Amino acid sequence: MNKKFYFILVTAALIGSSAFFLFPDITLFSDKLNLAVCFLIFTTQIAALIFFLTSLRAFKKDLRRSYRILATGILLFSFIAMQLPIVNIFPDIDKIRLSWAIAASAILSALVMYVAVRSFARLLGVRNKYTSAWLIAFAIVITGLTTSILPHAELPVAEISIDSIFSSFAVAGVIIAFCGVIVLDIRRKLSRYYRTAMTWLSVALFMASLGCIHEVITKLLPFFNQDRFSNYFFYGISLWPYLATGLLFLKASLDFRQTSVTASELPENANPIDVINYVAGLISNPTAVDNTLDKVRQITAIRGPHSKLSPADESSLRGVYLELEKYLTTKEPLRSFSKDDIRGR
Repeated sequence: MNKKFYFILVTAALIGSSAFFLFPDITLFSDKLNLAVCFLIFTTQIAALIFFLTSLRAFKKDLRRSYRILATGILLFSFIAMQLPIVNIFPDIDKIRLSWAIAASAILSALVMYVAVRSFARLLGVRNKYTSAWLIAFAIVITGLTTSILPHAELPVAEISIDSIFSSFAVAGVIIAFCGVIVLDIRRKLSRYYRTAMTWLSVALFMASLGCIHEVITKLLPFFNQDRFSNYFFYGISLWPYLATGLLFLKASLDFRQTSVTASELPENANPIDVINYVAGLISNPTAVDNTLDKVRQITAIRGPHSKLSPADESSLRGVYLELEKYLTTKEPLRSFSKDDIRGR
């Protein structure tokens, strides 16, 4: 992990620690700690969406749109962590309505993230059962109905509110899990240049999914509403999935930012095969130029990657380079390249 990640983490921790001073009416250490963790979660997720949004200049408009939608989903998801601070800032607020609002934010964030990753998948021609609107609709109905009939602890809330609020969280968890699977499929299709960012994004989505399911399991089921689990909630421990989600989104955003900057330049002694491998690595979908690269594989199979090339080999490699350059400047689905961009590397 780079220094920027740790700097942001320390900054977020300092912002989180402000909870110990901003609310003088709160005297219990456990309450202050819960607030601090909530602020930390919110700060890391806001930092992540900022890094996503400020890393889009090098990419094409369709990908920029997908990531802007994803950032909107992250923003909506971050509101989940703000329920406790809102209660403390506005003590007279209707807590049931607030719970409804937070649940709505959870399911809306999931749907927005789904739209984002599905549109990203379509850019690369990634289609599987998880991108099917029919399957997501079926999953929403089944998850909602299943959650509504689960046995639950006695809560001072109307039954319909309990069912609706926790069903929303369960549905959000399932939808976000679908998002994680789709991102994994996207990752498989992308070149190694993009894979690290996609790996962290998929892990972040799976953790966000776990956070929603964890919310249902620990707050709805009677088993966890026992005195022996009280410390798990009093000291902010139960917020760990959301904190982990914020940190993972932050890591994913920083790695995505790295893909948006210019890659390291080729060494001066690079041979034609090195140049072609480098340029091929800039292509987001390697399978699109696989047939073109067969010519390079034939040459390296006969002569080896560092052997002296014949004039015919050099001419063939020159043709390969020009084909790759043409693909990057005219067909590359994710990034915008010009000939000067490529040749200047």
